[in-house]
Amino acid sequence: MSRIDDFIRQQSAASPEFAAAAVQTSLNLETAVAVLQLRTEQNLTRAAFARQIGLSLPTLTRLEAGDIDVSLSLLKQIATATHKQLSIKFT
Repeated sequence: MSRIDDFIRQQSAASPEFAAAAVQTSLNLETAVAVLQLRTEQNLTRAAFARQIGLSLPTLTRLEAGDIDVSLSLLKQIATATHKQLSIKFT
């Protein structure tokens, strides 16, 4: 475990608000990486991919930066538009 992981674990134990924010941030960043990989696999520019999935270019840019709180409906929208299956795992 890294020092940052230890810090996050300690702060999460002390503060439910911190714990919720840490979980959301982790989800946002995991989604950012997945969306960027999907766009790259399809060889699309941000503008073309944003049109395909029904988002504005600024919204896609924020999504790929991990700056949007991800929702299930947004993930379903992306999966449907790209003809991909959405998979959610608990670990």
